Amino acid sequence: MEKFFLLLEVMIPIVAGVLILKKGSLAIVYMPTIYYASGLYEGKYVPDKLYYYFFIALLLFFAFFNLPYLKRNIYSNLIILYYLVLALFVDDFILIWEKYMGLMWLFACVPIIPQIFSNFEREKLEAEISFSAFAMMALFVVNVVLSTYFGYNPYEIYRFKGGVLFGKMDSDIYNIFPYAIFVIFRKGIKDNNPLYLGLYFVCIFLILLTLRRSVMALCLFGTLLAMIELVKFEEIKKFILYGLIIAGVATVVLSQTSFKDQFIERFEARGLDKARSLNEENRMIEFGLLYRDLFVYFDYDPWFGYGLLNSSGNYGKQIFGKRSLHTDPTNLIHSSGFLGLGLYLLMFGTLFLSVWKKSKNRADLIRYIFISTCFLVFFINGRYTTTPAMLLMLVIFSLPYAKNNVVLKEQIQSNLNLDKSNYSTA
Repeated sequence: MEKFFLLLEVMIPIVAGVLILKKGSLAIVYMPTIYYASGLYEGKYVPDKLYYYFFIALLLFFAFFNLPYLKRNIYSNLIILYYLVLALFVDDFILIWEKYMGLMWLFACVPIIPQIFSNFEREKLEAEISFSAFAMMALFVVNVVLSTYFGYNPYEIYRFKGGVLFGKMDSDIYNIFPYAIFVIFRKGIKDNNPLYLGLYFVCIFLILLTLRRSVMALCLFGTLLAMIELVKFEEIKKFILYGLIIAGVATVVLSQTSFKDQFIERFEARGLDKARSLNEENRMIEFGLLYRDLFVYFDYDPWFGYGLLNSSGNYGKQIFGKRSLHTDPTNLIHSSGFLGLGLYLLMFGTLFLSVWKKSKNRADLIRYIFISTCFLVFFINGRYTTTPAMLLMLVIFSLPYAKNNVVLKEQIQSNLNLDKSNYSTA
């Protein structure tokens, strides 16, 4: 594992630098993969501060060379300014630096990515996004294979100690999988690409072994939507064919591997075999605890919150010990008050409205439904501080801002006809 970690640690800044030099602002498409890769290893050779400065430099590059983004979403600018002010009151900024930097990326990229995409054709962007997602999930498979082979499992998430292991990946980073799965499966069936389809099948079974309920459900939901989008109902035979292929692969995996036994073991270890009501979920209990903190005990200001990214052990009279708040609404209120929550919702509300207006076809509608569903699920489940997942969501969601090839061709043809008319008149 040490050699794998060293390779990642050395190659990440090199790859990011090459992407910037070769692709310019289009390199934003690969930032979710770069961010994802940076969370797979234990840094020992390059100081953390250098990496933080490196990511700051990347963000400043995208911002500086796409300055018209400042006009696209006023609430993005306001929440960045608000969080800069709140940072002045943080006691130990080092403790929250990594998540804080991720939030700056998220808030800035809400308008930056649409601004960049408006300069490129859709086909070009879709190809780049597909390759970025492919590279990410291929890296995921390599990480799982090596972690399982070497028995590397430092976090022991959900007490999984044997079988397939996921290395240093914490549970939050799994939120990126539905977006990546949607992209690679869509590419696979659209182009009949066996490489993408093969990676999809490997990844979907590995993801099922994570036992992250929302992630599993959204991966399967994205698969279904991709099939509905790309298979026309007059081509129902093709739809059935892909359904049979998925069923066949599932049957082989269940009958010829230890997948079923591992799944059942992990299912029971997580206690998912025991029925629980919604009110018993800790995430739902958080809302009541936060309400009492704000309006019964008056522990901190409802407008400005307790303090940036500092919920661990600082809410609900420590009823959950050092467990941090999980849902986005409670986290945002605790960090930045109702003012921060309002700016966050207005920022994304503006984005969702503008994307809806830009959406022009069936593919855009399917994508809108998928991203909206994922956003709502993760808004309740958390966490908005998972930068790679949020960036990949923005990259996929912003496709309607791309140049439309059909419109461009019509404009060119119109200009040619106009030139011919002027020439004949002369």
